[in-house]
Amino acid sequence: MKNIVSNLAIASILTILGANSARAASRTWVSGVGDDANPGSRTAPCKTFAGAISRTDAFGEINVLDPGGFGTLTITKSITIDGSGGSIAGVQASNTNGIVVSAGSNDIVTLRNLDLCGLESGLAGIKFLSGKELHIENCVIYGFTGVGIDCESTTSGAKVFISNCSIHDCAGGGVLLRPGSGGSTIGTIEKSYTVGNLFGVRVEANAGATVDDTTAAHNAGTGFIATASGELNINHSVSSNNAFGVAATGSGNTGSIVRISDVNVFENSLGLYTTSPGVIASFQNNHITGNGTNGSPNQTLNEQ
Repeated sequence: MKNIVSNLAIASILTILGANSARAASRTWVSGVGDDANPGSRTAPCKTFAGAISRTDAFGEINVLDPGGFGTLTITKSITIDGSGGSIAGVQASNTNGIVVSAGSNDIVTLRNLDLCGLESGLAGIKFLSGKELHIENCVIYGFTGVGIDCESTTSGAKVFISNCSIHDCAGGGVLLRPGSGGSTIGTIEKSYTVGNLFGVRVEANAGATVDDTTAAHNAGTGFIATASGELNINHSVSSNNAFGVAATGSGNTGSIVRISDVNVFENSLGLYTTSPGVIASFQNNHITGNGTNGSPNQTLNEQ
């Protein structure tokens, strides 16, 4: 009897340990043929990102095994989601946001190799509400009624890094940096495309961004714009076939500043546009031609 009791106790402990390990791991997996009742291991993957995230430790990683649609998600901790294992790692968002990041002030979130589709009714593709850093790499975002990448973080000093992304056909705009109450945001956008949106890249008060090797084209409004006290540095980029190519606006004593270097502004209705006290400062190495009205910078800078 004593041996039977001991064996039962050991079995119970192993069961508990197994359950705990199933609930949280540093790496979990999703599959188009997975099941959210699974522990999220490679051999027993989950079906959705929402199912996997509860089984993934903070600072852990969710990986995609094969093509599928993995559902919308709200992220509240440091995590990486990498869709590179599937030819399509899809998120379809009908009448809601695709991915919401509402993380802690020291949390770092990375979204990589994802295909986010708004189905012409989704709100924002990626909505950044709080967190220390958000990295968006090799993602395609399209078909949303709101903004493709909507950064309205209330975290002071939040950082956003966007690399090798395509944001297109989003009725609310491509990339927006508009910090929420008490927040400030610094962004870096490189090797990306913002095409067919309301605007390409827009930076507002308490936000600044550096844009490099990026194209804003065929947007209904402005390709690149800074408003209020926003600050935008644009290098080696293209703004074409928009209503406005590059704009800096302001009101009262508050003005934005846009610095342009090696920027091509072609075939826009209006190339460069400012309202006082907004400033477009040129390093005098840009190409602004072929627009309905070219416009001109209202400040020049010397190359060093």
